Amino acid sequence: MNRAAYRIKWERYRRGYENKAIRVLMPVYDDWSTSISWENLTETNYEAQINLSVSNQLMSDAYMKIYRETGIAHGSRVGKSINTQLKNFTLFNFTTLFEKKIIAFFVKYGINRVNTVTDNYKQSIVDLLKTRIEDGLTIVEAAKAVQKIVGKQRFYRWQALRIARTETTAAANFGAVQAGDVSGYVMEKEWISALDNRTRTTPPDRYDHRNMDGKRVGLNEKFNVSGEQLEYPGDPIGSSGNVINCRCSVAVVPARDSNGDLIPL
Repeated sequence: MNRAAYRIKWERYRRGYENKAIRVLMPVYDDWSTSISWENLTETNYEAQINLSVSNQLMSDAYMKIYRETGIAHGSRVGKSINTQLKNFTLFNFTTLFEKKIIAFFVKYGINRVNTVTDNYKQSIVDLLKTRIEDGLTIVEAAKAVQKIVGKQRFYRWQALRIARTETTAAANFGAVQAGDVSGYVMEKEWISALDNRTRTTPPDRYDHRNMDGKRVGLNEKFNVSGEQLEYPGDPIGSSGNVINCRCSVAVVPARDSNGDLIPL
């Protein structure tokens, strides 16, 4: 397999997935900022009011939309690539398997991430208000000042970008593995690293993704990434330093026997 060509193609796909995810996430932050009754905050209730106003469900729906749309889109592309060699991948089998597994994926990983993102957003607003009150502003003055800050996209755009990049990488590579699972043949997966000046490399990084480029394992096996066992780049089971903002991908390729022949399941 030509890893350089795959890397270029993946980067084009990845940017598309990321941009679509950002367009899903930004309205959630907009809704959050407008859902707070800024004029009704008091020094004794502002923390409780913010916690009540900011909805987990909005972000939960956004995450599921990103997981589903990205995973199906990329898995379908991987399936078409598989069919150039095997002619045995079917979109129906893939989407059936994907829809079955994505719910478990979200319950296992997505819910905790949604809760963390939502809680961090609420806490950031509470901290902004608290700081201004401690600086001598009244709650009315503090609320007006903070409302202006959180109502601007630059307040949360970097958060949306980080989420979009991290979650689309996870969803796309998850979809790729599911596509290989319905190929009808024994498949392997190969780690394709981004290979630029932002690629994790030891030293100075704790985790090394540059060294992972070209490493191949069985479809149902795991990659050893600096001591962590990951099923694919962006696997949510990994620590934050190993998966957040990861831009690597996984290629799904048919395994061959000692004679070079494909191996049916």
